[in-house]
Amino acid sequence: MSIGTLVNGLTEIFRVTIEVAPARSGLQLVLSIGNNIRLDELGLIPADAIVVQELLKLSC
Repeated sequence: MSIGTLVNGLTEIFRVTIEVAPARSGLQLVLSIGNNIRLDELGLIPADAIVVQELLKLSC
């Protein structure tokens, strides 16, 4: 799922996503949080999650 810039800076949306993602087996969480959120604002991040400020997309 991609939510793009719709939630740019809405820390709580990212926190909830991180919290519920482990319940979805077979998926890996990859979050690009932008420059308006700091990693330390997100709480505990699962070891297998990838959380970065910027993520380059490949064009299809």
